[in-house]
Amino acid sequence: MASVSKASRSVIWEPPEAVEAFKAARLDWICTIEPYGTALLNDVKGSHKLTDGTDIYGKGYTDCVLPASPTDQAESRRTQRPSSKA
Repeated sequence: MASVSKASRSVIWEPPEAVEAFKAARLDWICTIEPYGTALLNDVKGSHKLTDGTDIYGKGYTDCVLPASPTDQAESRRTQRPSSKA
């Protein structure tokens, strides 16, 4: 399982702001409510759904979607970050 370092985490609370950050490739993934989740999957080329909650909560749970950005965008952001090592 991949880990997420503290330095790479971002928290954006408002759905419109988070949606725009995901579209602009400033976030690797986003957990958001509908209709934002499905719209992101349709609008961001190469994005994919990690879960829609049905694997945890069962059929009929459609309130939250976890889309992930294309792998190449996420990898590009990781290699462009300045090192925090002194």
